[in-house]
Amino acid sequence: MPTSPPTTRQKGVHARLTAALDTQAAVASPVLHESAANDGSVTEQQTITITNGMLAADAANAVSVSNVPPGLTPLVTRESDSRLTIQFAGKALAHEQKHSADNLFVTIPKAKVAGMDADVIAGPFAIAFADTESFFIHAPQDVHLEPGGKKIVKFTPPSSGSFEIFTSFYGGNPAEGASNTQLAVYEDYAGTRLLAANDDGDQPPFSKVSLSMQKGEDYYLVLSAADNGAVHARLAARYLGVEYVYNAKGQLVQIKQNGKILAEFTYDGNGNLMRKLIHP
Repeated sequence: MPTSPPTTRQKGVHARLTAALDTQAAVASPVLHESAANDGSVTEQQTITITNGMLAADAANAVSVSNVPPGLTPLVTRESDSRLTIQFAGKALAHEQKHSADNLFVTIPKAKVAGMDADVIAGPFAIAFADTESFFIHAPQDVHLEPGGKKIVKFTPPSSGSFEIFTSFYGGNPAEGASNTQLAVYEDYAGTRLLAANDDGDQPPFSKVSLSMQKGEDYYLVLSAADNGAVHARLAARYLGVEYVYNAKGQLVQIKQNGKILAEFTYDGNGNLMRKLIHP
């Protein structure tokens, strides 16, 4: 009697099949710029577009933005199932060009995007700040402002020490007439940290402040009229402190004050002081 072939048993598949959408998010603008007011505010808005995904109705409340410059607050709005907009309220505390941020990221939690098993990230994008107009110690500025106006300039001392900032006749010409100006010096553009202020009157210097400043730090000079009138004056500064000048070997070669050389030092090839010349 013929033998039957062995029976092959088939097994069913017993497993979990999971599918995740290839959801991505992209920013519309690679860079947002500081507003024309140059006060740290940002009026441009960012748009985030979602592909292959659907945003929850309350997604905007859960979105976060990383690396935002201090002073700015992101406000997120859900525009549709696939689009968010972000505006920035407030004013950045530090907003010179060197304070620009180029690594902002937007994170949408996975629970707020249908079908996602990981958070959705968009970015990076940047917030670019514009430099405040600079003022230099050897370049006086002639300023004319209409009544009620004010001018803000940034002064970055080339050396540490005492400086005098003052206003005098426009163009250095007495025929231009007096101008009752007011000067103020702040640590910040917003004018919240006052260092010095002065209004002397109708004789030059019309206003003058003297204070100690640190090399490389930014200071903000605010010029306006003391009587809410017009400003028609020259803004200038001079260095009052002693400046020490060193050569590439770290040897003291000059002592200067207000651009005048007070003393000079000469060394031999071994670094020994050969001569010290004091200027009257």
